[in-house]
Amino acid sequence: DSVPVFKLFAKYTPESKTEKTARLEAVAGGAASTAPPPVVHFGLKHVTYLIEKRQAKLVLIASDVDPIELIVWLPALCRQMD
Repeated sequence: DSVPVFKLFAKYTPESKTEKTARLEAVAGGAASTAPPPVVHFGLKHVTYLIEKRQAKLVLIASDVDPIELIVWLPALCRQMD
């Protein structure tokens, strides 16, 4: 069931322009420096890069990838980098 995954992804949506502006104004105003909120990264090339740099915390692989050869090596790479 994919509903829990989509609920998780909804929690990590990128910040809107107004949220970003407010965060940057707070930083410029002398408030404690705030880092951008964590977001979900996607795309095979980018996720592979994050795994190789040991920055990926959780990797979710879709079950409907076609052709499957595109991602069949991804779990092995995750275990190798663990």
